[in-house]
Amino acid sequence: MLNQSQSKITKAVLSAFDIENKSTRYDSVYGGETLLNRALIALSKSGISEVIIMTRFGHRTHIESSIQNIRKRLNLNYTFLEFTKSDGFLLRLKQAVALWNEPFLMFELNCLYHASLFESIQNSNEQDSRSPALFCHKGVSTDQNGISYDAAFMDKYKVIFQSHGELTKIVINDHRAKFANIFSKKNNLSDNQNEKKYFSTDVILCRKENIDVLPPSSSIKDLRHHFEKNNQLSVAWVDNAWWLKIPKNPPKDYVKNFLWKIAFKEISGEFSKKYNSILSKPLSFAFARLGFTPNVISIIAFLFLIGSSLLLMIDSYWMLVLSGFTWQMAAVLDRCDGEVARIRSYESTFGAQFDIITDDLGYAFQAICLTAVCYAESQNHFLILIVFFLTFVWIIQAVLYEKKFMRKAGYISRQVKHKDFLSRLGNDSALIRIFKNIEVFGRRDWRAVLYFILTFSGSKLLIFWIFMTVGWIMGIFLYIQIGTLRRPSTAKLSTNSRLL
Repeated sequence: MLNQSQSKITKAVLSAFDIENKSTRYDSVYGGETLLNRALIALSKSGISEVIIMTRFGHRTHIESSIQNIRKRLNLNYTFLEFTKSDGFLLRLKQAVALWNEPFLMFELNCLYHASLFESIQNSNEQDSRSPALFCHKGVSTDQNGISYDAAFMDKYKVIFQSHGELTKIVINDHRAKFANIFSKKNNLSDNQNEKKYFSTDVILCRKENIDVLPPSSSIKDLRHHFEKNNQLSVAWVDNAWWLKIPKNPPKDYVKNFLWKIAFKEISGEFSKKYNSILSKPLSFAFARLGFTPNVISIIAFLFLIGSSLLLMIDSYWMLVLSGFTWQMAAVLDRCDGEVARIRSYESTFGAQFDIITDDLGYAFQAICLTAVCYAESQNHFLILIVFFLTFVWIIQAVLYEKKFMRKAGYISRQVKHKDFLSRLGNDSALIRIFKNIEVFGRRDWRAVLYFILTFSGSKLLIFWIFMTVGWIMGIFLYIQIGTLRRPSTAKLSTNSRLL
C-alpha cells in the first residue's frame, strides 16, 4: 500500500473489546497464546513499532498481565486507550492518533493473526495512499459456483477459507471496495450472484485525516462501513498470508486444523512427514497447551539422545532395542520443537540454530558411546578407535564447512538448503532421478529408523561399522551439495524461506 520510496507502516490500532461473538474475546487462548498476544507478536515481527490497544475501562490490568508472558518477544511499544460505554469511540480514537501523520493499521481481535499477514501488508502496493484501504486476499474469490483459487495458490492456505461464510466479502466497483453482503437498491448496485467476490482480512489502513470527518462510531467495523458507504474504501491485496477468522461457536477441530497447517513442516524427510508426524501432532499440541517453548522441547529431544546413548552401556539385548526406540522418539521430538514454534509464533533465527546445535551434540555423544562400547567388546581392538577418530574428524570438518557456507549463503534451515540443492539438480537424466531416490535414505529421519532396525540384530559392532560408513558417505555428500549450491546460477533465497 505504500510505494517503495516510502517507509514501512510502523503504527497500529487494535480493538480488544468483548464483541458480540463471545467466542472471540481478546483473551481467548488458541495454541497456547491469546488472540491479543498473537496479534502483538505478529505485528512486532512485521516491523510495527507502536500499538494502541483500545479496551473497556477496567480491563487494562488483565491485559497487561497477559502481555507480560510475551514481553521479551515483543520489539514494540504499546499504550492503552480505556473508555466506558458513555465515552465516544471515534472521539477517543481521534485523540489517540492526533499526533500520527503517517498511515496506520486498524483491526479488531476476532482473528488469529500470523506475522505473514502483516509482512504481506508491508510488501503490498497501493497507489492511492491517501485513501483508506481494506486488505483482501488476491489469490481466491467466490461466486455462485463456489470458491475459485488462482493456479499459483498454495494448498495449505485453503484452510483459511474452511468456513468462508464467516468471512467478509467485497466486490470491486471502480477500484473501490463494496461489501457484498450488504448490497441493496439504496446502493444503486444489483446483487449480481455471478459477480466475483473477494475475501477481506478485516484489516484496514487509514490516516488521521480519514477519520477526522466521520460521524460517531462504536467500533472499527463501523468505520469500515462508513468508508464503504462514502465510496472511500479502496482495496489493497495480500498473498501467501495466514489469518483465520473465529466464527461463533467454532467446531472442535476448526482452529486446530488451521494451526496444524501452519505447523506442519513440509520441507523434511518423507518418513518424518508420513510417520513421525502421526506422533508429533498430538505431542506438539499438548506441549503448546502446557506452555512449553520450542527450545525446551529441543533440550528434551537432546536428553532423549543422551539417554539412548547411555543405554548402549548396558549389556542387554532389550536395552539396545530400547536405545533404538529412544532415538526414534528423539526424532519425533525434533519435529515437535519446530511445530510448537510455528503453533505459538516462536519462529526465530536463534531457535533454528539452537535446534541444529542440540541435534549435532546429541549425535556426537551417541557416536562416542557406541565407539566406547564396541572398543570394550572387541577386547580393546585399536582399529575401532582409529576408524572412529578418522570418521569423527571427517564429519566435524564437513559440518564446520557446511555451517560456514550456510552462514554466508543466509541459510538457517538445513532442510531449505537441501531443497535448493534438489531443485538445482533438476530431473534431466535417469541418473539424477536414481540419485534422488537413494539420497532420501541418508536423511536424519531415515538414519534414526535404520538405527532402530539395526538394534534388533543385537550387534553393536554391526551398528558401529554401518554408521561409520554412513558418516563418510554423508561427508562426501555435503561437499557435493555445497559445491553444487556454490555455482553462480544458484537462485537467491528469500528471508522467509530460510526460516521454514
